[in-house]
Amino acid sequence: MKRFLLLILTCLGVLGLRAQESVMRPVGVVENGEGRTISAPFTAVWADVEFVEVRTIVGPYARYAQKLLGITVPVVNRSHWEVADITLGYKLCDYIPDIEPLKCNAEQPEVSPLLDENGFAKLGIDRIDYQTLTTEQQARRAADRIFEIRKCRYDLITGELGENVFGAGLEVALRELEQMENQLLEMFVGKRVTSTHTHRYAVDASRRSCIVCRFDTNEGIMADDNLSGVPLIVNFTPLEENPTAQPPLKGVVDKYAVAARVRVTTSLDGQVYDERVMPIFQQGYIIEFPHKR
Repeated sequence: MKRFLLLILTCLGVLGLRAQESVMRPVGVVENGEGRTISAPFTAVWADVEFVEVRTIVGPYARYAQKLLGITVPVVNRSHWEVADITLGYKLCDYIPDIEPLKCNAEQPEVSPLLDENGFAKLGIDRIDYQTLTTEQQARRAADRIFEIRKCRYDLITGELGENVFGAGLEVALRELEQMENQLLEMFVGKRVTSTHTHRYAVDASRRSCIVCRFDTNEGIMADDNLSGVPLIVNFTPLEENPTAQPPLKGVVDKYAVAARVRVTTSLDGQVYDERVMPIFQQGYIIEFPHKR
């Protein structure tokens, strides 16, 4: 009998020492300065996925670019997505909480009444009179204007035009001509718009592996059950084994949850983006101590 009691005390001593090195919290009804509360220790884990979208927007005169300028340009709007970063985070709680939402600091761009939803001029920037022209006629006039600007710039550089334009004045004139040409070319070649977004996903930390979402370079972030995308996987690898269950103590006991030390990694298509060691209560264990009066 004495040997059995000594064995129990020894096990409790080892567990107590291990608990001091680990993260532990009481379980059940807990007395604190504000009264009684229910404690069910829980580790909230989340993944912040930052991705970049590059949108190729077709210009209003795109279908005339080959004919009038001799260049091949996109004729269909496209989006290309890339994952920029994935960051893991966690928070120790006394209950199952809601994951804190991301703070959005993005500023809304000002909308000009002179531009359409894609940022192109509603009134063609090549129009200089009140005549009503077809889209092809506007494109032809814009192409003519581009060639005129190029000829003007060439003459300025070679000195054929503007003999009194030199120094800072020449620099300003060339810069203005370049800006005018780029605005006209944009109507043919379109534009590329880059935007960065971040989504926060709650992670089920009670499992050894889970898929929080899926990703596709053409569609971006997708639902975790959409099999057409590449899965974003979060793996949990315990760094130590939980102790075997001990005989229950008799009488009144205090229960404590001990969080397991777990290496958490997040990967997409074989590439690891983040790796952290976290205390995970859902993968830990419960220990008992004699109740302290």
